Amino acid sequence: MLTSLSTRKDGSIRLRLNYSSDWARKQNTFFYNSENGQLIRSKLYKDFNRADTIEASIYEIHTGQFFGLFGKIIATIASLISASLPITGFIIWLKKGKKKRSPKKRILQPEFSVQY
Repeated sequence: MLTSLSTRKDGSIRLRLNYSSDWARKQNTFFYNSENGQLIRSKLYKDFNRADTIEASIYEIHTGQFFGLFGKIIATIASLISASLPITGFIIWLKKGKKKRSPKKRILQPEFSVQY
């Protein structure tokens, strides 16, 4: 179980309890008043609807944990390729600019003279 404690912009304190699970993060979240410690509201995993469950699984999908070790490997490879695209594009652009441009070859057309 992973526990996190944070303060919100409105001054309340958020306590989040994340439980181990296969694919969706099972988490219970509690909000407390920072002045008197009174429980303001809670969001329990057992009360999650389908949208809450999908929202809780977004992190696992993004990092590849959703599909296990294979998913993590694929996510890592995809992110490395994505990160290298701007660099390789810049290198190709630099090489293209360094090529010496040969002067355009002029094609000579034969002159025709008409004699009467």
